Order: sequence, then structure tokens, then C-alpha cells
Amino acid sequence: MVKEITSTLYQRSRTFLYSSLFVLLLLLLCRIFFHIYYHNSFTHISYKDLFRIYTAGIYFDLSALAVQNALFILWMCLPVNEGFRKIHTRVAIFLFIGFNALGVALNIFDIAFFDFAHKRITFEMFNFGGSQDNFMGLIPSFLRNYWYLIVVFIIMFLIIRNFSKKFIVSNTSAPQQSKSGWVVGSILTLIIWMGLMLLNFRGWLAYIPIDVNDAGKFASAQNVPLVLNSSFTLAKSVGHEEITTYHFYSPEESDKIYSPVQQPVSTQKQFTHPNIVVIALESFSKEFTAAANKGISFTPFLDSLEKESLYFSNAWSNGKHSVQGIPAILASVPSIMDGAFTQSGYASNMYKGLAGVLNDEHYYTAFFHGANNGSFNLDAFASQSGYQNYFGRNEYNNETNYDGNWGIWDEYFLQYAADKMNTFQQPFHTAIFTLSSHQPFSLPGKYQSLFKGDDNPLSRCVQYTDYSLRLFFERAKKESWYNNTIFVLAADHTGMSSNHFFDNLAGQYQIPVILFDPSQHIIPKGINNSTLSQADIMPTLLHLTGYNKPFFAYGNDVYQHPSFAVYYTNGSYNMVQDKYLYSFNGNMGVSLYNYQADSLLQHNILKQPEDTVSTGMEKTLKAYLQSYTDGVKNNKMSVHMR
Repeated sequence: MVKEITSTLYQRSRTFLYSSLFVLLLLLLCRIFFHIYYHNSFTHISYKDLFRIYTAGIYFDLSALAVQNALFILWMCLPVNEGFRKIHTRVAIFLFIGFNALGVALNIFDIAFFDFAHKRITFEMFNFGGSQDNFMGLIPSFLRNYWYLIVVFIIMFLIIRNFSKKFIVSNTSAPQQSKSGWVVGSILTLIIWMGLMLLNFRGWLAYIPIDVNDAGKFASAQNVPLVLNSSFTLAKSVGHEEITTYHFYSPEESDKIYSPVQQPVSTQKQFTHPNIVVIALESFSKEFTAAANKGISFTPFLDSLEKESLYFSNAWSNGKHSVQGIPAILASVPSIMDGAFTQSGYASNMYKGLAGVLNDEHYYTAFFHGANNGSFNLDAFASQSGYQNYFGRNEYNNETNYDGNWGIWDEYFLQYAADKMNTFQQPFHTAIFTLSSHQPFSLPGKYQSLFKGDDNPLSRCVQYTDYSLRLFFERAKKESWYNNTIFVLAADHTGMSSNHFFDNLAGQYQIPVILFDPSQHIIPKGINNSTLSQADIMPTLLHLTGYNKPFFAYGNDVYQHPSFAVYYTNGSYNMVQDKYLYSFNGNMGVSLYNYQADSLLQHNILKQPEDTVSTGMEKTLKAYLQSYTDGVKNNKMSVHMR
């Protein structure tokens, strides 16, 4: 019996190993063909980077391998009698050829679609022509224009067919001696190989399953499509919430109302090249500051810094989660959709964040977040949006200051960031994302009795992070780079609240945003009452520092354009402008509130006599949604793609 078990395990495992290596080879050939076809799109890649790209590609190919071969492995491990061997073998061949030929077809034919979409295929691209019928209508022209891809596919299909007949037919068998041993061996093989396939699909032992935007860890935004494969991106996009493309106006009319291409006030103005440090504060609701809490404050240091800064008194987040707030702040890419842009099927779109823009100005750029590397996929986002280096818990490399849950306590990680910045060549841009003001609301032991907070358990953690900020600035002001640095402080999103205003549709998006210039030469202190969203931070900052080239942003420079904030929740697009909050369901207006006079949002004034703004707000919102959804779905998120 033992001999039969080991024999079955060996025979099946050999079949699966050979077939897996064969499929990986096919996916590699598809990647090479894709690379050759689009060699002009992937230029200036060093041999080192090319090796990294192709090696990383295996990581994503393994996930595709699991999707394509799970049913084949499951079927092959079914213990069937000799009488069913023929049909069992035929089904096994069908499953192997069918799914792997489909995987090859996706990768080969995606070469054609890449011409139009500039990204690997995702599920929403089956509506590329606007509807299923339009998509089907594209097939004849595809056959005419890309006949040679069909030839390549036929050749690879024949290779798959010949391989399956040679290796699968010769490795399917019924029990030779001990039927029970053969059954046990089949079950053991199934457990082992399905476990391996599950690990392959997840990306092995990563904190969260591998996703499309993880490719940004291994390549620049331009080269991300070379890391990915089409089977993987399609599989990952299934289940991702799609966004509806809106066509309210002609493209020309829409751009007149709102355009994401930001033009400088004057190309003659000189960019001052200051160091730029952006600190994103975890869950720092405006509610915790003195300005919004009737003088009661859990952020005494931030309040003191506000008096010496340019303070935006009417600032809003574009989402309710870190994965939505960080890209909005650092790349002016809000998530006006269910879920987050960086975790959607569009995460591999090509765009330049603040780091990418500053890289072109010869900045050194780095992203700091003390959490476990891979948390929120921020390391992938950092690379995708242009940051040259990422510093997380792994790089900190001192578990003494680990909080036991998320990562390194803010007090210590902010000091680490200051240490690192002392080694950076100027000008530099760093993004620092704090983490201690988060569930489970724990503090270092020595501060348990120092920070009391209130009934909201988050408040004492906010006090601790505020204290950590004080220590960071005390340290930074001693350094030579301090007076030539612009500091931006903004919350990634709001936290939990029991306050009726800060827990409603308006208040739960209000955040503190300040721009602090120690020298006061570039950005003098003061108060700006314009509506400002997280997506407006990047264009406003670049304007104030004298940046004089066009760039792409889904926000506004509040000094040049009428400003507004947009966020999406529960199927509603919400727009804040001045003192009004307008909600739109994609077809019609739903509500309009004067949230300053009606803080609890009890009086819907839409279409009432006092409604003098909804028509204009809807016009702007429609143009914004049209621009946003078109850019995201069609990968037109850069100046040259508009």
C-alpha cells in the first residue's frame, strides 16, 4: 500500500510539475513576444531592470498558472476506475488545453488591445466599444488587422495540444495493485498541489493576495505592463467594481468646464525647488483640532503649527479609507468609485504623482510608512506613482519599537524618517504616513497615563501622534535643510466619531490641511477659506512653489480655479462648494444642503426657492465625472494622453 501511495504521488506530481513548467514557459514566450512587439514603448531599460522585470513576471505568472490549471489538477486527482480511464483522460486533456489555450489567447490578443488601452486587459475592457454588441462588432476588424496574432496563437495551440497528448495520456493510470493505496495517494496529491496552487494565486506568503498594482514594486509605471500578464489582470479585475463612463457633454465642452490638465499661470515663473515633506496623518479628523472643537483640542502641536502656516479652513477628504486618501494627496488621484483606485483593475494605469513630477526636476523622492511592508499596497503605489525608494517596517529593522499590530510607533518612525532625510541630497521630496492613530487604539506603555483622550478611543492615539509630530519638528528644525523645506500636513481620512455633525455626510469628510514654510518666503502664513480637497493639494502646492510646466491632476489649484471637493459613497457622487453639499446619483440631483447653516443636514433645499447653486454645481460635477471616468477607464491619466 505504501508503495502504491508513493508511486501515485510521484507520478501525479511529476505530471503537474512538468505541465506547470510548460505553462510558465508559454507565459514567458507571450511576455517576450509582447516586449518585442512594443519594444518602442519599453525603452531605456537597463539589463539589471530588465532582469528584475522578467523575474518579477514569474510572480504574476504563477498566479495565472493557478487560475488556468486548478480544475485540471482537481480532475486529475480524482480516483477513477479503469473503466472510466478513457473519458477521464479526455476530460483532463480538454481542461488542460482549454484553459491554457484561453490564457495564451488572452496574452496574444491583448497585444492588439494594448494599442488602444495602454494597459493589460481587464474585465471592463470587454465593454471597450461601449457595449457587448460593440465589442463583438470589433472582432471582424481585429481579424483583418491582426491576422498574424491568430497565426501565432494557432502555433502555440498546437504546441499545447501536442504536449498534453504526450505527457497527460502517458501519466493517467488506474490502480496497479492496492486500490486503497492509489486512492490515498491521489488524495494526498490533491491536497499538496491544490495547496500550492492556492499559494501561487495569493502570491505565496504575502500579507494580502497579490494584486495588479503590486507590479509597481518591480518596475516604473511605464514598464508595469511588461511585468503583468493578461490572464492575471483579467482574473483580478473580475469582482472589482467597475465605474460607469459618463458622456454628458462633448469632449471639447467638458474640457471647457473642467480639465485635469493643469496649466501654469506663467511659464516665465521660476520653480524654487524647495524640499517638500508631505505628512499624511492617519485618521486625523478636523474634529480633534481646536478650530473645530470649541477650543478643546487633542492636537496642541498641530494647532500651534497652524498659526504659523497657510491653513485651509475648509478642507475635505476624497474618501474614507487610507487607500483612497493617500493617492488623492500624493498623486491627485481620488477614488470616485466603490473601493479604491489603487486596488481596482485600473491600478496599473500610467500616471505621475507628485513624486513623478518632482523626479523630472531632479529631486530625490522617498516614501515612509512604518507598517508591515505591503500594508495597503502602499509600497506598490509608491513605486507606481514615482517614489524612488520606500522605507517601511522592514527597512526600519528594529522590532523593539513594533506596536504588535500595525508597525512601528509614530514617535520612533518619525525620528527614523528625520535621520534618513539628513542623508538625502537636496532637493528632496518625502512622503510620511503615520499609523499609530488607528485601531486597536494602543499606546506605548510609558504614555498610557499621559494621554487621556475622551470617550472616543481614537482621541488618545491622536494625542500621541501629535506629540510625536512635535518631537519630529523639534528634531528637524536643527537641521540645515529645514528652512528650505515646505511641510504639508493633511489627514488621510477622518476617524470614528459620535458627534452628529462629524458623523454625517458632510462632517465625516472634513480634515485639517496646512502648508508650513519655516522661512515664510515661499508660502506666507495665513488662512485660506476656499474649498480644498485632498486632490487639490498637489496642484495648489506646485502653484505656490512656482512650478511652471503642465501636469495632470484630478484636483484644482485653488488659487486659479473655482474650487470644490468630490467624494463617492453609497452610489452617490457628493460635491462640496463653498457652503453647499450637493449629491448626484449619476442621473439626477438627490439633495442640496447648506451644511454651514444646517450642520445636521436636515433641510434638503434642492429645487427650493433658496436653491441658487445646484444647476451650476451639477454642470461642474458632470464634467468632472466625465473627465474622471473616461481617464481612468481608458488609461488617459497624463498630459500627453489627453
